[in-house]
Amino acid sequence: MPNIYVYHNEKDYLDLKKFLERKYRSAYTRKQAVDLGDDNLLLQHSIFKKFILTIIWSFRNFFISFVNNFFKSKKIDFITFKIIDALLAAYIYKGYNSK
Repeated sequence: MPNIYVYHNEKDYLDLKKFLERKYRSAYTRKQAVDLGDDNLLLQHSIFKKFILTIIWSFRNFFISFVNNFFKSKKIDFITFKIIDALLAAYIYKGYNSK
């Protein structure tokens, strides 16, 4: 999965929740393509990864609030970038596996 970077001067142009919801819908659409026979778009996850992504999904509002409240602090950029990557993975997983 590619890294998604959010630069400080782009905060006005990017709403994290809307970005994640767009990725959720994209993953849902991807699953529909797989159901129609496009196996190139198939996503598979290990049991461990499913477990971790489910936990992240459960705490998604906390993580989004954390990122939104501390995005200006350059000292913890490495943490916020990891949180955004984890949220992205969780939203893609849930979108892909939603019914």
